[in-house]
This record gives sequence, C-alpha cells and structure tokens, in this order.
Amino acid sequence: MKKKRMITILAFILVAVLFAGIGAYAASTLGSKDDPLVTLSYVNERLYPQLLEKITQEADRAAEETRQSFTTGITTETYSIVTLSYGQKLTGQVGCEILLRSGSASAGSGIVDTTSGGELKSGSALSANHLCIVTTEGGGITATANSVQLVVRGGYKIG
Repeated sequence: MKKKRMITILAFILVAVLFAGIGAYAASTLGSKDDPLVTLSYVNERLYPQLLEKITQEADRAAEETRQSFTTGITTETYSIVTLSYGQKLTGQVGCEILLRSGSASAGSGIVDTTSGGELKSGSALSANHLCIVTTEGGGITATANSVQLVVRGGYKIG
C-alpha cells in the first residue's frame, strides 16, 4: 500500500514538473521571431486597413473644420499678417486686435486705439503701428490704399 502511494505521489510530481516545463517553454518562445504574437498577415489584412480608415476619417474631419473656419471667419491665437486691397474691409469679432503696418485704412464703428487711448470715430484714419481693438460685433476697418498690410490676432472676416 505504501509503495502504491509512493508511486502515485511520484507520478503526480512528474506530471507537475512536465506541465511546468511546457509552460516555461511556451512563455520563453511567446512572441519570438519563430512564434510571433501577431502574424504579419493579420497586420496587413486586418489592422492596417482599420488604421488607414481611422486616419482618413480624422483627416477628413480636420479638413471640414478648416473649411468651416474659412466660411465663418478666421480665428487665430497668434498674430497673422493680413494684406488688403483698396476698398476691402476687415470685420473683426469682439476682442480682435489690429495693427496697421503699412498703407492706410479707415476705422469703422467700435474700434479703440489702445496706443493713444481713445475710440476712433467711424471714417477716421488709423495710425501706423498703433494697436487697435474691435469692441463691438461687426466692427472693423476699410483699406484706403492699394496695398494695406495689417497684423491681426483674433477672429475676423475679409469682405
């Protein structure tokens, strides 16, 4: 009886060692060059098309947002150089900053010259290198020279 019990215990230990060895071998070769976790065909046939579709959707969404910003006006967090021709009007959103660099332009309604510290009357000339801010919706400036160069920050439309 004791011999049978000893054989059973040895058989159990042998089976446990065998399974441990198989597990160790599987763990050591998992993800190797000979046994990859993901096959190249899976990447090429399944993953790549899904990834490409997602990238295309994101690019289309970004392009649509860009198109909409040009239809509704441009909003910039940094200063942009804007060139106007004679008679063109730049209409800014409230808070839009405008700095006349070259040429000449006249103020519309709701323009404050922060450099001189006063509100410009509609039709009055902007001074070069003076920072102006649009204070009312629809306020802006009109170019009175053939080429007017401005530095602008904030939302605006050119019409």
